[in-house]
Parts: sequence; structure tokens; C-alpha cells
Amino acid sequence: MGPALKQAVLLLGVASLPAAATLFFDLKWEPPAEFHAAKAADVHAHLDHFVSVDVRDEERYEKAHIPGALSVKETEPDRGIDRIRTVWMPGKKIVVYGEGSGSDRALRVARLIKKELRTKEVLLLEGGWAAWPRS
Repeated sequence: MGPALKQAVLLLGVASLPAAATLFFDLKWEPPAEFHAAKAADVHAHLDHFVSVDVRDEERYEKAHIPGALSVKETEPDRGIDRIRTVWMPGKKIVVYGEGSGSDRALRVARLIKKELRTKEVLLLEGGWAAWPRS
């Protein structure tokens, strides 16, 4: 193996470390203690029991989202909370999701919803949008 090929293999190996770490930690992801996780298959099977809140950017939401999901922008939280209030009722769970597990934006919005609506029925979607079943 020539020096250029060795260098290319080494660079490829180093470049794959972040991807491997992301995969490892995403598989081990658990929500913060104040939240429970909702499995995408469970939400998919019982959509009428949930209010889904999508915190991804508008372009991604427009391309695809959980059926009936509300798009809530972190930059306009009051508007988002008001929209949730129109469809949510005590006893119905709210599931918040971003691109994948561990979305900081989803966590911040979930905390805000929990505080503003004074409910503990706020869940984080395990795996986020990436885990949603595709037809």
C-alpha cells in the first residue's frame, strides 16, 4: 500500500469516528429525567391520543411531518403554545419531536409547553422524525 493510499485510509477512518459516535449515542439515548420517551410506532398506531409538535424548520416541516402535527417555532413560542391550546385537552399527551433523538430544540420547546400548559403529559419522540414510520 502506497503512502497516499495509507493516508486516504487513515483520513477515512478518522472521518468516520463522529458518525460512529453519533450512531452509538443515539442508540443509547434516553430522555432527561423530567420526560418520558414515546416510541414512534406507538404514536403512529394511536395518533388520535396525541398532539404532535414538530420543532424542525419550516422547510422540513412543509416537506413531510407527522399527520396533524403542529409546527412550533422556537422563535415564536407564544404563537405555538396558543395553537397547541386550541387542540389539546387534559388527558391527551403531547409529543414533541425534532430531527432525531436528543434534539435540543425539541427539549427546550417541550419544557416550555410543560410549563405553560401546566401538564406532565409532554413526551419526546424517541428517534425524532428520523424514526417515524414511512409508508
